[in-house]
Amino acid sequence: MSGSRTIIGLLALIATLLTATEARAAFTICAVGSIRTIDSGETIPNGPNAGDTEDYWPNGDSTLSKAIPGIQVGLYRPGQGNTYEFTGSDGCADFSVSAAQNSVVTFYTNSYSLAGQILVVHDDPYDFTLPVGSTWTWQWTNQDMQNGNTYTYTNIGSGLAKWTAFFSANFAFRKWDQALDKASSYTATYLGLDESCTSTTNDDASAHYGGSGSSRSNGQITSHRHYLLLANCTGGGQLSRQKSIISHELGHAIVALYYGAHTGALNGDEPSSTDYNKDQQDGETGSCVSVADGYTITSKEWNSVAFREGFAHFVAAAAWNDKNDPGVAGGSGTGEEGEYTWFGSPRDLERFNQGSGSGSGGHLENFCGAWDSSGTSGDWLRFLWDFWSDAGCSSTSKADILKLYSTIRLGGGFTKGNYYTRSEQRMTSVFSGCKQSSFIDWAGWNGIDNDT
Repeated sequence: MSGSRTIIGLLALIATLLTATEARAAFTICAVGSIRTIDSGETIPNGPNAGDTEDYWPNGDSTLSKAIPGIQVGLYRPGQGNTYEFTGSDGCADFSVSAAQNSVVTFYTNSYSLAGQILVVHDDPYDFTLPVGSTWTWQWTNQDMQNGNTYTYTNIGSGLAKWTAFFSANFAFRKWDQALDKASSYTATYLGLDESCTSTTNDDASAHYGGSGSSRSNGQITSHRHYLLLANCTGGGQLSRQKSIISHELGHAIVALYYGAHTGALNGDEPSSTDYNKDQQDGETGSCVSVADGYTITSKEWNSVAFREGFAHFVAAAAWNDKNDPGVAGGSGTGEEGEYTWFGSPRDLERFNQGSGSGSGGHLENFCGAWDSSGTSGDWLRFLWDFWSDAGCSSTSKADILKLYSTIRLGGGFTKGNYYTRSEQRMTSVFSGCKQSSFIDWAGWNGIDNDT
């Protein structure tokens, strides 16, 4: 049974969690979610690692049952009011209150991590107030709780699209929250799902929307808050069931919030974020063709856009893949393999042209003609993956990638066509020696070093 309620205020939530004292558990409640995606288990079609798929949730399209860490659990006991806890890494929450009969157990699309990061999935992407909107709930009534017992609740969300969106965002969020915490005591990301699918949102997903100033979706990043839009339209792409798209938009928030926690950061979009469609060229495999508007993972853009979107792609890809994955068993992959599905199309994180590209230059240099000040977000994704997974130098962490992004943005001096030059200049303050060489080498290999 589902419903909604206004979530408790962000600051009150943080204060409650940070001041709570450890108490002996009277009983335990565990959460198991029901997840059904539409973009899981796609396999790389070409090249030496053909057949490889993502490392996490590859069977998600068939419905998965997963323990849900960090989800908010509410317990109402008649005559004694409400008590709230958040599940731990095992998906279970200990309640120290005394047991009671005829209780109500409620799960919310709201999560919290011990690293201090908050994720709220709610019903109005244009609500920038605090507390924001209302979360969705999954509830059991008439529950008799006994001290010393563990109660496991399954089928939470029942495979519904909005719950799959929450579970997908929560999973990706937890793959990055410890790295994000290195810059901020807490962050709050609000993912607003529009189920009305009006002409305002259509079938959109965005981390860059709204009005101006604090009413813009990333207009409050220096206050540790970000807002995302996802249209839950069953007649379109069902974006709320595509975990890669959800985690891509979350990726924009993760890198922006890390940057926003530093002195000198500014609220708002990444610089030059509206400079789309350099030559309006797009090519899926082996060609570049004109597109009317927007961009794709293989379209030729000013490298300002390729930089921005490439980092968001990387956050998503690194959430669903292990950089130490050796690839398909028995295959000829080189290690550090991974697969990333974008709008239903599977890609090799090591090779362009969906796994068949074996030479240097990436998609841009092999298929897109003139390269001046250009890039593709797919080439930037593969560059970041190669640099992150390169075992030839000391290990690169997720926190290192966030620091790289933040340092580049804080350096300023951008034009829409000089993002690689500024990136190479600024990375020298983050990395030294072997890492600097690796950065430059992988940039050339993936064809992102084409500033003028």
